Amino acid sequence: GAAGLAGGAVYLMSGADLVVDGAGIAHGGGGQGGSSATGTSAGGGGGGSGGMIVLDAPTVVLGAGSLLYAEGGGGGGGAAGSLTGGTGNPGNPSNPSAAAPGGSGCGACGPGGAGSGGGELIGVDGSSASAGGAGSGGGGGAGYIRVFATAPSIGGAIHPPLAN
Repeated sequence: GAAGLAGGAVYLMSGADLVVDGAGIAHGGGGQGGSSATGTSAGGGGGGSGGMIVLDAPTVVLGAGSLLYAEGGGGGGGAAGSLTGGTGNPGNPSNPSAAAPGGSGCGACGPGGAGSGGGELIGVDGSSASAGGAGSGGGGGAGYIRVFATAPSIGGAIHPPLAN
């Protein structure tokens, strides 16, 4: 299956105060499940990595309702015979403390690996195949979030944690 798309990039720069009280989301997409269109085994695609969010200003204020999110997507499940693997889930901004689940595997195939989430910076390996099946894709790794400010005020939720 095709790999999930990586998260995008956002770089906000201001010469004055920068106040964020909303969502900044750059999560990775889920990997596609393996397709069994040819009647053979096919591996699942890996989850996309999280993107990059950078805030750069003399004063940066992240309000209590803000969410900066750049987690990886789940890997796709493998396929075997006439059974197609499930597509992995993209990062989930409504629950950033949970990793994006991998897609379901079919019979002889295990599920795709979970994406990064809840402070984990790496995705989970995909499952190996058993007799007649294909392997599943691994989960995508976390992106990068950075705040450059001489006087930051950090509220809300940030996943993965701020980079130094």
